[in-house]
Amino acid sequence: MRLARNVALGFAVLLAVQFEVLSSEITGERPNVLLIITDSMTNRVMAPETQCMTPHLDKLATEGVRLHRYYTTNPACSPARASIMTGTYPSKHHINGFVHAPMVLWRTPPLNSELVFWSQRLSEAGYTTTYFGKWHVEKTKNPKAYGFQEYQEEDRRRPKARIPGSEVTLNKPGYPPRVLAGVEEEQGEPPTHPTFDNTIEFIRSRAQKDQPFCYVCTFAEPHLPAIPPKRFHDMYDVNQVPLSPTLHSRLEGKSDYTRRLHSVFEFLSEDDWRQITTCYNAMVTFLDGEIGRVIAALKEHGIYDNTIIIVTSDHGTMHGGHGLIGHLGATPYEEAYNVPFIARGPGIKKRGEDHTSVASHVDLGATLVDLCGAKGLPDTQGRSMRPILEGRTKTEDWQDAYAEHDSVVYLYTQRILWHGPWKYIYAPGGIDELYNIEADAHEERNLAVDPEYRSMLEDMTRRMWKKMFAIDDKIMLLRGNELLQLMPVGPRPIEKE
Repeated sequence: MRLARNVALGFAVLLAVQFEVLSSEITGERPNVLLIITDSMTNRVMAPETQCMTPHLDKLATEGVRLHRYYTTNPACSPARASIMTGTYPSKHHINGFVHAPMVLWRTPPLNSELVFWSQRLSEAGYTTTYFGKWHVEKTKNPKAYGFQEYQEEDRRRPKARIPGSEVTLNKPGYPPRVLAGVEEEQGEPPTHPTFDNTIEFIRSRAQKDQPFCYVCTFAEPHLPAIPPKRFHDMYDVNQVPLSPTLHSRLEGKSDYTRRLHSVFEFLSEDDWRQITTCYNAMVTFLDGEIGRVIAALKEHGIYDNTIIIVTSDHGTMHGGHGLIGHLGATPYEEAYNVPFIARGPGIKKRGEDHTSVASHVDLGATLVDLCGAKGLPDTQGRSMRPILEGRTKTEDWQDAYAEHDSVVYLYTQRILWHGPWKYIYAPGGIDELYNIEADAHEERNLAVDPEYRSMLEDMTRRMWKKMFAIDDKIMLLRGNELLQLMPVGPRPIEKE
């Protein structure tokens, strides 16, 4: 009897110790997480030659790391955001278009219900999880169905009256006018963004609580139309703002689809393009100032040093590249796919600019659960970027990224593979494109049609086949891709590996 009682007592003590350790891990030492997701922010605004002013983001990068080769998995908001949340590609999570667009609702399948979100893992690990702003991940449920304990819909910023004469508008016969850019009149107090106002209120409410939090702050800017407040537009000299070096590209080696899209914007003058570019840059500068307000609030309430801050975007935008605006299927270029990524905080080494590591949105979820000590994601198709953030990885270990596009609007399919400096675009409805983006940063010379680079084209094709099989990209593998034999080389013997 005494032996049984001692065993029971020892077991109880062991459970108590384990619970105390677990409780300490959950509530005491784990970092807070602030994830900021912009909409349509191209990494071009972070390039060394940019004139776009982002002092707070630049400072954040000096305290942590900025990846210059970080990619979206898809150039549309819904599939890209689903990849951010699940760590999977669109062919896995099933969201391949704009879930709230009336023209495509009937074609868009529901989100793969078997997937685990990283927010669910953080909630299970004892985090307070809050989502504020633009969702667009799934069309029937909100973030509370996926591990977020608190959710508030996007509180859109409503620009006041636009200054007469500041607007750039598309005016094509038979179509309604579409404003691309303009300048907001200002009256009274300095303008703020409601999403950031709410973020600061959240920080104030959580500062004195022991439980760690994960807060997602996301919004619709700098997506066009770009309507920045006047004071931010005035920070730029419109006449001196550089335009894309490929603005007047002849589109040699580009698809007919790209050429057709290009024709929509051909009537815009250089003055129009300068105003569009200025308004877009000014909107980014406005958002940078709002991020600065959030950083100040974290410092004021004593939680800045224990908060991981990550800033990225769902996708980019063409920003005048090749004379294009937007981010649709005919825009497989770096402006639309290469997005910002800045991270700083506990466990992230202060190392500044990283121009060589290649990563993407499928890696973000695995990174968050790793940094926060939460359980892993069973279905992730990415991997934790923690080695990159801690500065303990070899360059050759992070040289690949992959993206999928299956437009449900015009049924235009593309796959993109990055490997080191090489980029291969497979477009069964258009033409293939191959670029060395280290030597040709603006993707002006399509090497896929050059016999001198045939061996590299075939190598990249085999790498793409290998990736398709590895992630089970059924959209490509089951569409008769092999039967039609449209790729430069077929999958065998890769499919048997």
